Amino acid sequence: GFHSDCQKFCHKYVVANDVNYTITGTSFEIQTYLGNISISTRLVGPGNVYNVLSITAYLLFVGVSILDLPSVIASLPNIPGRMEIFGGGDKPVVVVDYAHSEAAFAAVLKFLDGYCNGLLVSVFGCGGERPPDRRSGMGKAADLYADKIVITQDNPRGESIANINAAILANISDKTKVAVIDDRDAAIENAINSCKSGDVVLVSGKGHEQYQDIRGCRYKHS
Repeated sequence: GFHSDCQKFCHKYVVANDVNYTITGTSFEIQTYLGNISISTRLVGPGNVYNVLSITAYLLFVGVSILDLPSVIASLPNIPGRMEIFGGGDKPVVVVDYAHSEAAFAAVLKFLDGYCNGLLVSVFGCGGERPPDRRSGMGKAADLYADKIVITQDNPRGESIANINAAILANISDKTKVAVIDDRDAAIENAINSCKSGDVVLVSGKGHEQYQDIRGCRYKHS
């Protein structure tokens, strides 16, 4: 449960209360059938609150002491390519996430927009040979939330990158905030180098993948 009253109806439960989000971590109270604990984690965003609740429920089920949970949860590492956080401090925050559908992309952008103290920069593309509606939806989401947009390759497969980019661009009303840089390495470098402390760069779409899929070949890319 998360912000629910399931404890009124369930014999065993875990509930998140008083959630405090930041761009680099999350803290909240977990109310359980064995007592309450306050936890802090480097994991970011609402989705990871649910993940932590799931971990908590499992650990309690297998007999881990509730008193050990804060240190266990605090030690959880960033998940590769899933709201994975780099930088911060005197440098911009860089978030790498796997979001490559309209709904997931919009949700991540909306969350980051709410906790970004400076500019929000979005680096993304759309996969080739995939539903074209995704391109219009992701273009609209970027236009709505991002201060700067860098469009680049994301597994174009057998499609023309120019055609993919054109479909994305057609749904971005403010073209002045858009740069199109086909080379994904250069696009990421451009976005980060244009930012300063307080800014956030979201590099989305490929997440944990270690390749680019272009015309039947997979090229190494991290």
